[in-house]
Amino acid sequence: MAALLFYLLLLTLVTHWPHWEGIPSPPRFEFWDKVVHFTAYAILAYLVSWRWAPDTSERWGSWGIWAALAIISWGVFDELTQPYFNRTCDPYDLLADALGTCTGLAIYQVRHIGTGEKT
Repeated sequence: MAALLFYLLLLTLVTHWPHWEGIPSPPRFEFWDKVVHFTAYAILAYLVSWRWAPDTSERWGSWGIWAALAIISWGVFDELTQPYFNRTCDPYDLLADALGTCTGLAIYQVRHIGTGEKT
């Protein structure tokens, strides 16, 4: 639980840290930001699954849908509050968040459901 809360706090801080003019940033390719969003939310979804997912595939379906909706809702909140911190609200960031969420949930399910493992 502590790892999940720490990651969520870190994710929120990083996505709300203001952009400051004049500070150089490392070179990036065109869609770097979307890759970061996708990866960050895939990790978040995996951590949420690791903490709360049911151990059987019979119960996974409805839990997975609710987990996806909750994590994507957090992504919506994250995007909508960024303009208050000199950041931009980008619907493509939200799309990357949603795709990352679904990917993280799917990876967890493939790796752990039915095995009884939480590691």
